[in-house]
Amino acid sequence: GTARLKKKIRDIERLLRQEGVSATKRLENERALAASKIELTNAIQEKKVKEVAKKYHMVRFFERKKAVRRLKQANKTRADANTREERDNLEDEVKKCEIDLAYNLHFPVEKKYISLYPKE
Repeated sequence: GTARLKKKIRDIERLLRQEGVSATKRLENERALAASKIELTNAIQEKKVKEVAKKYHMVRFFERKKAVRRLKQANKTRADANTREERDNLEDEVKKCEIDLAYNLHFPVEKKYISLYPKE
């Protein structure tokens, strides 16, 4: 967790403030401090990603279900179409449904999810 890393960083900074520490020991501590700070930023970023993913998980799940349902429905109506022109129009609808499904499946988890079907 981040608390453990923050404590480690404080400990190393305290060691660096002390006088009379050998140059090799100081260099080791400075390198450890830099590595710990990088580790801390990574841990904080990972925590934020998990929070956002958890927050939007249910919305994404329901929207994926809606997109799959609409895609199946569009495919069925296209298959039942009588005229060529009607089938072409329904083909555009199927493509739109496929794009909506791909959007939901491939949307980055770390970003705020923007709904395809917002409440009015």
